[in-house]
Amino acid sequence: DAIADALSSVTLNHTSWDDARRLTRAAEIHARPPGSPEAAAAGADGPLAPGARFALQQAFIDGQRDLQDHPDPTVGAQITRAIDAVDAYDQLLRENGVGDHQVAAAAQITPGVAARFTARSLLRLGLRLPLALVGTALNAPAWFTVDRLAQHPSRPPDVVSTYKLFGGLLLYPALWTLWAAAALLLTRTAGIATPRALAVALAVALLGPLTGYVALRFHEQRAHFGREARAFLQLRRGDCLARLRAARRTVIDAVAPLIDRLPAQAYAQSGPDQRPSSTFSEPSSESGRQ
Repeated sequence: DAIADALSSVTLNHTSWDDARRLTRAAEIHARPPGSPEAAAAGADGPLAPGARFALQQAFIDGQRDLQDHPDPTVGAQITRAIDAVDAYDQLLRENGVGDHQVAAAAQITPGVAARFTARSLLRLGLRLPLALVGTALNAPAWFTVDRLAQHPSRPPDVVSTYKLFGGLLLYPALWTLWAAAALLLTRTAGIATPRALAVALAVALLGPLTGYVALRFHEQRAHFGREARAFLQLRRGDCLARLRAARRTVIDAVAPLIDRLPAQAYAQSGPDQRPSSTFSEPSSESGRQ
């Protein structure tokens, strides 16, 4: 029982994957209400940090359970409206290839901000590129093998990370050992003395994880830059941003009545004064224009 209680305190117990997605979206919008400093910083910060995401999601899970047993028969219709609003907003986000944090911060991401972000990103990518190429080449066989095993169609979504973790713990060290053995064999075949051959093999063994880390950071930065650049351009195309903001506002309007029915204690885990009855309110039309 003690172990079960400890695990339940650090894991999120959703009733389904769809519920997990919907509650995550509600938590993100709650954390970044329109016109707030959090929304302004969203473009730089990206999605919620794991700690903040966990606390808010747990609060929303508790609230969902309370609402399911609510005596008011109109709550069911309100829940359905909120679900439909979140699903429609998520569909629109997927169609446009953007995230909620990017929609929340769109007004603050000016061309000047985008230019500075681009310059910093390209500089970091350029500095890491030489070692990243080496790390990619040395670690690509293990990466592709682990990814192929984890992404197999028969794998349920909740075990993909497990396959990646344990596959990586086994395959990456084995690959580095293989490179070191190959280096030792080649140097001995070339007539190099054993001490020097061992030193070369050790250097190759260390090169795998060190350059692999640089390659990992490089590809993460490259993917992040690509996502943000695509979102910046997409949100300035036609009425894309207006439609996303309207769909986001619909989610806010649908979720707010449900949150107002919950006691403030339901949000104790996400910090003091986190009950979002006032948080889920749109700014005035004038502040929205600004």
